[in-house]
Amino acid sequence: MGKRGPSPTPTRVLQLRGSWRGDARPGEPKPEPSRPKAPKWLTPEARQAFLYLSRHLDAVGVLTRLDQNALARYATLWVRYRKAEEFIAKHGDTYVVRGKPGPNGEPAQPVGFKTYPQWRHALALAQELTRLEREFGLTPSARSRLSVEVAVKESPAMDYFTPLEAHA
Repeated sequence: MGKRGPSPTPTRVLQLRGSWRGDARPGEPKPEPSRPKAPKWLTPEARQAFLYLSRHLDAVGVLTRLDQNALARYATLWVRYRKAEEFIAKHGDTYVVRGKPGPNGEPAQPVGFKTYPQWRHALALAQELTRLEREFGLTPSARSRLSVEVAVKESPAMDYFTPLEAHA
């Protein structure tokens, strides 16, 4: 039997939230934040999604090389979701079901409607994408729990400039 309850929040996410629990896990592995490389097996569309997302997650500081597979899964699911949504946008979410044609070859009468399989597929993909987005902090509610310290950039020192009067 599996473990009960929701999965634990990653320590890095707890630290970004400012929670005391972020320091209460002394034995947890702490991989260096870094940007993973896109796997070679990704399709061009999935690779583009992977690179876009990894660039933004790396800038926030919540990504490590160990997240490569989860991010690759997200990118692949994202491409499949987009294709299903494009199909739905083009054809709609339902189609007409017709009965048997008449004995003289006249067209069959409509007997009902059915939902395209792409609609159910898009719904299942959207649920899985939402779950992964929460893991990476990509939803507004997930981001609201993070607090990131922004480094203040100092202006460069002006010592190396000499006054114009010194050259005269």
